[in-house]
Amino acid sequence: MAKSIRVGLVGVGNNASAMVQGVHFYSKDEARLSLVNQHHGILFPRLCGYDIGDISFSCAFDVDDRKIGLDLGEAIWSPPNNYPRVVTEEIKTKAQVMAAPVLDGVPEFLTEAISISSHSQVPDDAVDDALARCTEQIRSTGTTVLVNFLPSGSDLATSFFARAAALAGSAYINCTPTPAVHSPEIHALFAECRVPLLGDDLESHFGSSLLHRTLLQALEQRGLEITHSHQINMGGNTDFKNLTHRGNHKKRSKMAALGFVAQSDRVNILPSGGFVPGLEDRKVAYILIEGLGWLGSHVTIDLKLQVQDSSNAAGVVVDLVRIAQAGVDRGIAGNLAMPYYFKRPLSAKPNTADALQAVREFDQAMRGQ
Repeated sequence: MAKSIRVGLVGVGNNASAMVQGVHFYSKDEARLSLVNQHHGILFPRLCGYDIGDISFSCAFDVDDRKIGLDLGEAIWSPPNNYPRVVTEEIKTKAQVMAAPVLDGVPEFLTEAISISSHSQVPDDAVDDALARCTEQIRSTGTTVLVNFLPSGSDLATSFFARAAALAGSAYINCTPTPAVHSPEIHALFAECRVPLLGDDLESHFGSSLLHRTLLQALEQRGLEITHSHQINMGGNTDFKNLTHRGNHKKRSKMAALGFVAQSDRVNILPSGGFVPGLEDRKVAYILIEGLGWLGSHVTIDLKLQVQDSSNAAGVVVDLVRIAQAGVDRGIAGNLAMPYYFKRPLSAKPNTADALQAVREFDQAMRGQ
């Protein structure tokens, strides 16, 4: 068992900001005490033998000139990030943000928001050299878990860093809808390199997919017919700006997260119904469900959910890095199935209670209970 978990981040955006601030906050002695007593946003204060305070940041990658070369704890405040500043004191991680090749990570419609570094503009014939540099950065910093926070639709970049992680002997957590666990080539590479692979597409701490799925299943389990349902999401961070143009992977993933109820043509999802800058890092979801009950009586559920989008990611990733580290400790090779935390796991999405029980059983097994 490692003394600490050395975590690398791919993409220093709002999710990274929420993660870095949260680890810093919860690593304080008084915060940890409060955590154990109140479960403040954390289901597992200790998981697979690791506390949140055991997490440290070892490397980070980005393409924005305003972040490259900075300490990760400083880079998280750079634009276009708009996650709230919760931790007021200075955060020093000793992890310097390194230039990553842009590949398909920044589509044209995001170039106004992101200042792409000249070091990230890598020609096609130099991608292999960039892969070698990034792999060496992961390896030389002792990174054991690499977290992919790239925007939806970054297929080439997601594959690039999956290969870098595997070749460096690091576990890889794919938080994006781009297939990694579902890619036979990537899956085989992690099995060959004997390191864990986790994914695909993070399911939020408490988000629209979880809420929508729970309500749809409740209606079906009570014998009602679902006649129509839709889910519309809006937000003001760059992820939502990206999703207005590149939402295909995300829609497939969110539909898969709904399970068998999503097989009906009566259920539809708009991953980004609009980019609303004033919302900043908040996400607003509108969910409508219409059904028929006894003698055709109408049932309607019409609700609004508002959350801090990147807190929803960090609250899940803090568990996943500890699970991934346990996988590294035990030499688990290839897919480490954790459907509780992902919208589109390799196997069918189980119900929430069964998925959570699987996490508890894994935790007990890793602690030898």
